[in-house]
Amino acid sequence: MIWLPWQLIKTMNIVIRQASPADVHAATTLLYQAGEQLLCTIFGDGDKEKTLDFLNYAWMNQSGQYGCSNHWLACDGNLPVGIITCWHDKLPEDFDHQTLMSITDFFGIAESLSVIARSQHIAESLQVPSQNQLGVGHVAVHPDYRRTGVATALLQEMVKQAVKHHKRSLILDVESENKGAIQFYLTQGFQKKGVSPPFVHMSKSL
Repeated sequence: MIWLPWQLIKTMNIVIRQASPADVHAATTLLYQAGEQLLCTIFGDGDKEKTLDFLNYAWMNQSGQYGCSNHWLACDGNLPVGIITCWHDKLPEDFDHQTLMSITDFFGIAESLSVIARSQHIAESLQVPSQNQLGVGHVAVHPDYRRTGVATALLQEMVKQAVKHHKRSLILDVESENKGAIQFYLTQGFQKKGVSPPFVHMSKSL
């Protein structure tokens, strides 16, 4: 069967689909939960509301790291209850440029310099996917839907994306203090590959 990006996958009562601009409010709330402390430090300088305002803005721009076009949602009916994204060498050529544009358009040139500096400091600790790897990120599940298979279904979607793009492994970074997430990924077949504070690097062969 040929995988179509708009095809719906069901698990229990949950549907996995690509995100859209219309999902903005529920999706960016989940996106914020995927890395509250880091996102708030980078984009809000400690201000949650400013961080959420930026995520809403970037989501509606659609392209780039925080745009809706490269995110998938787990939905219960019309309600998004989980989120995930991925990075690889098949992304649009302007992906990084669109990410930068969202930042500069929202914050302005002067403040953007500080945002980019804070972001770069964190990025230096993250894994960069190789040609044969698909990087997974922005993983979050609504508290009411945890331990129900939602996160597993989201990871299964990333496996499909990896196969589609001829990748041999998934990689991801988890904050070292997030013991629950680390244990979950271990049960999903990931292995610890190293530590670069504040992250634990993990990978899964396909």
